[in-house]
Amino acid sequence: PVRYSEIPQKGGGHQQEHINFLYYLVKGKYINEATNVAWATATAIMGRESAYTGQRITWRDMMENPKAKIYNLQLKPAPEDFETGNVVMLRDGDIRIPGRG
Repeated sequence: PVRYSEIPQKGGGHQQEHINFLYYLVKGKYINEATNVAWATATAIMGRESAYTGQRITWRDMMENPKAKIYNLQLKPAPEDFETGNVVMLRDGDIRIPGRG
């Protein structure tokens, strides 16, 4: 586990990220930010969906409630569509417009 108390503190946030990375790299350890990045991305998606739909979006609906419309959103076209050649052109209304859903 990362113990930030042992890392030298200097400069602003951007500089500190580099210090943290290099500090542990030299020690042969690593900092795994995957969870923080995933949470931040999900939060951004929640904000975007709320802005587009005008609806209140909850973390529970997005992550835990299979009956919620926002649960298990998928990017379309998906990467597999490009690999298989099944890319369908967008139709009118397919592009989301903020406030219109």
